[in-house]
Amino acid sequence: MSAPHPIAIEVHADESGAIDRFLGDRIYEFNASATSRDDGERFAATRRDAAGAIVAGISGYTWAGCCYVSHLWVSEPLRARGLGSALLLAAEDHAEAKGCTVVLLASHSFQSPRFYERHGYVRRAEVTDHPVGYSSIVFAKRLGGLRATGTPRPMAADVTARPVPQHLRIARPVTDLARSVRMYCDGIGWKVLATFADHEGFDGAMVGDAEAPYHFEFTVKRVGDAAPGPSAEDLVVLYLPSVHEWQHRCALLVAVGFLEVASSNPYWSARGRTFADPDGYRVVLQNASWP
Repeated sequence: MSAPHPIAIEVHADESGAIDRFLGDRIYEFNASATSRDDGERFAATRRDAAGAIVAGISGYTWAGCCYVSHLWVSEPLRARGLGSALLLAAEDHAEAKGCTVVLLASHSFQSPRFYERHGYVRRAEVTDHPVGYSSIVFAKRLGGLRATGTPRPMAADVTARPVPQHLRIARPVTDLARSVRMYCDGIGWKVLATFADHEGFDGAMVGDAEAPYHFEFTVKRVGDAAPGPSAEDLVVLYLPSVHEWQHRCALLVAVGFLEVASSNPYWSARGRTFADPDGYRVVLQNASWP
């Protein structure tokens, strides 16, 4: 009895897109037949600039009461401005309108897993070394919408009601963008979250803690007047309950160029120290906890 001939398999790179779509269609046909659910539909939502170019978008598909988010992307100059949250909420609204009760998506560990967790998504699986040195994380979120029949769906114990995400941005014009970024990052310990150049005449940078529900935006207008105009009561108060950390940060602010000033409101002098940056914006480091 002769040995069977090996099956020849040819791997394609140039035709991979067309082959991928063909295989996806065949698998969907099988799934629809096996489940008697033939309601699959792709969706996409975008944000475009004045020239019509896509600067942010989300895409995926709905099928059989589930929503699958395939891609969510925001161009770097527009990040940390709420666009990602708006796109994700739009997809969730679309999913609920289609009768979906759950949204599934995946994110690498170096992308934005915390972003999805802040929007109520729960980690359901994690594959390490995908890619090597990182992880691929699968998220799920239950929606509180309608059944496919249109009747109200009772809230089950494991259903996560969709929160209304809120993120605070404090936007300030400055006279020297690089100086402000350096002073606040070195003095307070923030990081540069995003930057942009010549966005309708403005240069800017977003700084803060990537895990915090707030960030600062410093901007400089290339042409025209957008001068800083703070008052003595225009304050940013940072609460530092540790005496050691409070003293350390106070020393750092002075070292990077902040000027210690008398507080206009005596309240902030009891347990805090007030500092002004070169544009006159004031920062209070309060040796206390909040709330």
